[in-house]
Amino acid sequence: MPKRVLAAGLVLLALSVAACSSSSPETIRGCVIEPGTKCVDADLSYTNLRGTNLRSADLSSADLSYTNLRGTNLRGTDLRKADLSYTNPSYTNLRKADLSKADLSYTNLRRTNLRRANLTDADLSYTNLSDADLTAANLTGADLYAANLRGANLTNTNLRGANLTNTNLRNADLTGTKGLP
Repeated sequence: MPKRVLAAGLVLLALSVAACSSSSPETIRGCVIEPGTKCVDADLSYTNLRGTNLRSADLSSADLSYTNLRGTNLRGTDLRKADLSYTNPSYTNLRKADLSKADLSYTNLRRTNLRRANLTDADLSYTNLSDADLTAANLTGADLYAANLRGANLTNTNLRGANLTNTNLRNADLTGTKGLP
């Protein structure tokens, strides 16, 4: 009998510790920071979202300027018309993200996964995309003025109508790329 009471007490103790240690997702200016969140037009500027998981979130038209996004999971996230200028999303997963008409100017996207991302009409001027993976990304009409794409993987990328003035493409893999001058 005492062993049963002791075992039941240990189970209750374990459950109460687990309940106390489980944390709810962080909320920043009304936006819950978790996968699949819906924060359209949210102001997340000047915040630290380093290493967070916002996979499949709706952050369309959100202001993420000057935000630390290093190592963040933004796979499949809707970032249409979002302001990501001056952010640091290096080493971030933006695979299959929709960044159409987004402002990514002066952003550090070094070694970022942008495979199959939609960057149609995005502003990528003065952006560092060195060693980034842009395989099969859509950059139709994107502004890449003075962007650094040194060593980037642009295999099967669509660059039709993109502004490549003063863009550094040294050592970039351009295999199957469409729209090159």
